[in-house]
Amino acid sequence: MKEFSEKVYALLQIEPSLPEPLARVAPLIVTEDWLGAYRDFSMIGRGLDVISKRLSEPERLRSVFEEMISLYEPLSSVFAEFYPLLERFARLR
Repeated sequence: MKEFSEKVYALLQIEPSLPEPLARVAPLIVTEDWLGAYRDFSMIGRGLDVISKRLSEPERLRSVFEEMISLYEPLSSVFAEFYPLLERFARLR
């Protein structure tokens, strides 16, 4: 996650044609490490809550985090099996 975040932050800092709203907030994204904050699973819930406030039907997103919590273990197990296969596939390409 750290390497990914650093690459995204580097791009945000050098990209001259960011949309104006993103250009305004990009310095905060970088200095406050918004992407890195998602290492804390509860921050995903907070992020979803912020996004839901911008939707015309916010209630459709509000229950997602609880569902993510209930499915975390089974999805993690499946992901642990799937990801090495994905990596091997990508290396062979």
